[in-house]
Amino acid sequence: MSIDRWIVARIVRLLIRRYSLAYHQLEYSYLAGKLAGCGKHVFLQPNVSFRYPQNIRLGSHIAIGENTILRGQGGITIEDFALIADNVTIVTSTHEIDTLHMVDSSRQSVTIKANVWIGAGAIILPGVTIGENTVIAAGAVVTKDVPENSVAAGIPAKVMRSVEIDPEKLEALKQSVRDDPKNPGIRLYSVPM
Repeated sequence: MSIDRWIVARIVRLLIRRYSLAYHQLEYSYLAGKLAGCGKHVFLQPNVSFRYPQNIRLGSHIAIGENTILRGQGGITIEDFALIADNVTIVTSTHEIDTLHMVDSSRQSVTIKANVWIGAGAIILPGVTIGENTVIAAGAVVTKDVPENSVAAGIPAKVMRSVEIDPEKLEALKQSVRDDPKNPGIRLYSVPM
């Protein structure tokens, strides 16, 4: 590659990086204005879909994976330090099975407490609360509340075991994330409404 081509390629990369950061900041401002609440250091992978974003509240230091769908008709709250993997669906409304019309007949909120990890492809149904420090296995279908400090798996999801958490170690880890100067802040990619 000649020096001229190298310089042009370098300038193009710098422009793309600068434009991309500005675009994502605008996109974040737009999304943050639509949500019921949004903390800091939120990372959304491509194609995260928010339906009824005015009923969705996101905490701080969370990550949501690709192709995740949050259907917020009944309200969704995701607290701090939650990790949601790819292809997760969170549903907050349902309809009667014996009706011909697909009209929402029931809306119930979903609450995901702090330090929850939801595995890829999991489905969270209306009216569910997932307790703190809980892991939902990949592919699980959560139909009822899951207690804190547990691991749930299966269809429907059942508690498989409990998890021992050292509160001091957990708080030290959280503080190190809060204090990290390399923390990228809020990053959004391809967020359709």
